[in-house]
Amino acid sequence: MAVETELVEFGDQEGIRRAARLVAGGHVIGIFIDGVDTIWVDGRQSQAAARIQAIKGEGRVGKPLSAILEADALAPLIDLDRIPRSLRDIFANAEELAARMGAMAGLRLPVRTAAARELPPYMVSQSADGIYWLQDFIPHGHPTTSRLVRELALAGVTLPAATSMNVSGTPEIADQEEAVAFSRQHRLPALLHDPQPNPHLQGSFPILGVGPEGVVLLREGHFPGQLFGYLLEYEDIDLSPAKPARYPISPQIRERFAGTDLRGAALREALLDTIHG
Repeated sequence: MAVETELVEFGDQEGIRRAARLVAGGHVIGIFIDGVDTIWVDGRQSQAAARIQAIKGEGRVGKPLSAILEADALAPLIDLDRIPRSLRDIFANAEELAARMGAMAGLRLPVRTAAARELPPYMVSQSADGIYWLQDFIPHGHPTTSRLVRELALAGVTLPAATSMNVSGTPEIADQEEAVAFSRQHRLPALLHDPQPNPHLQGSFPILGVGPEGVVLLREGHFPGQLFGYLLEYEDIDLSPAKPARYPISPQIRERFAGTDLRGAALREALLDTIHG
């Protein structure tokens, strides 16, 4: 049975606080983030994670949720010995990591064994070589998402977790009206929505893997994968394994950053200006 979903605009601080309290109470909520709708839970509440499984369907089985941790919470978890030596200073330094990768991509990273064992099993994966992996989206750079993470922390949620809003096997929802219908159908009590979205941006963020084999684009997204080489100032990114995006790369971004000379944090700031412009 459908229920009424509260629509919370990005600028509604009290509404964001209510949404955070709902997550702390074990509910699933929705939020639109730069072209894609997502669903969030408290990653330490197994029943809430099971609710996402029920919403997403059988195709979700065995796939970990993504964490939504700011860089200062993520950096201590990373197993720096398992990433390229030239990137260790970036990933060890939370401020530098946020400055280059905040609100840019899902990051699939190796995490220390001790840290992995402190995380719920549905938040991490383990590859055949014994490495534990965590995917994270650093919200810094998307003000509403960062605000929600702060409110969640105040409500006692230390491990926000999320995935795309859709039934597994169907395209991720990129239309906010469709997200409203989905939220009501699946009885989500709150949906954070952007009253002024970028009309040129649709679909999920890229996913970037960083590990013993180097840096690998795992899934295409909003912008050309080669820009990650410029963001990290790392030349040897492997783009070949990337799963195609369901939506086209933003032509606005493709045109503006073709042949760009920008690197590192300066490039990220320019990308954010374009995305949120």
